Amino acid sequence: MAGESIKPFGVDDLRDEFSGLEKRARAQYMPKAIRAGVDVLLDGMQRRVPQRTGRLHDSLRVEKLIGGAAATFGIFTDVFYWYMVEYGTKSYKAGDTRTYTEGRSRRERRRRVARGHSGMRARPFARTTVDEDKGKAVDEARDVLERAMIRRRKRAAKRG
Repeated sequence: MAGESIKPFGVDDLRDEFSGLEKRARAQYMPKAIRAGVDVLLDGMQRRVPQRTGRLHDSLRVEKLIGGAAATFGIFTDVFYWYMVEYGTKSYKAGDTRTYTEGRSRRERRRRVARGHSGMRARPFARTTVDEDKGKAVDEARDVLERAMIRRRKRAAKRG
């Protein structure tokens, strides 16, 4: 999301668990498994994001950053104000004489600050999703990988 990233979690555990897979199988199935886990997080973020206009909700998407067995996916948005929704804005207390508005007279800037500005409270949707749904995401990725490996073994048994 616009320069911010949340450190991947569970992926190393998943890779360690299936490190015994042959290299070709890992390259084939790991990206699908990781994508399934990221899709769980995307669904969680879309459920939790505040919907005033729906623009932020609709702009959340998954993009592939790195391919191959070391596949990495990220959740991105083009909406510039996602950061303000996630972390809130700074509040200015009444009586604070710092200037924060460009292009107005000094008197007007001081008057606006003197009235106070409550800022916008944080309404975290990304952090909350990661905290609450990371277990579900890792489980989903593990399930996708296990199902793929079962199908692979069945096909190998049929052939030979």
